Amino acid sequence: MSSSPTNNKVQTSDLPRRLTPTTPLPPTIHTHLTHLLLSHPTSTTTLENTLSEALSTTGWTTNLRTHIQNLIRSGECSTFDECLRRVMGDISVEKVGKEGNGVNGSGNGKGGVGGEVDLKIKESVVREGVGVVRRELERVCVVVVDD
Repeated sequence: MSSSPTNNKVQTSDLPRRLTPTTPLPPTIHTHLTHLLLSHPTSTTTLENTLSEALSTTGWTTNLRTHIQNLIRSGECSTFDECLRRVMGDISVEKVGKEGNGVNGSGNGKGGVGGEVDLKIKESVVREGVGVVRRELERVCVVVVDD
């Protein structure tokens, strides 16, 4: 039995008055929103399915698998923890410049002995992820804007 969005109100009094896209949410609001999403099983399933499909469609999951195989086969990584640290450092988010050219963020995307593997998460995947999070939050809570 899930509660209606009107029963889950999120106050914005803790937010800075001028938010930028890179301004992190205060921990109290972040924790509250995360809790609301995780307490609705369909939300987590929707988020997981949407992101998984978007990453797969762009070829990212195949590139990730290839990258990990290259790291293990080349001997650059021999444990799960080594692979995880290396892969997390190599993943980046595509940033689109003023001219619309994809520009790599942090991370080098090197695939070890097997050569270059593109581990940039495409901007379209990020947009899709933000959209599904927004839709799911609108389903589970109401944001009350404080003056």
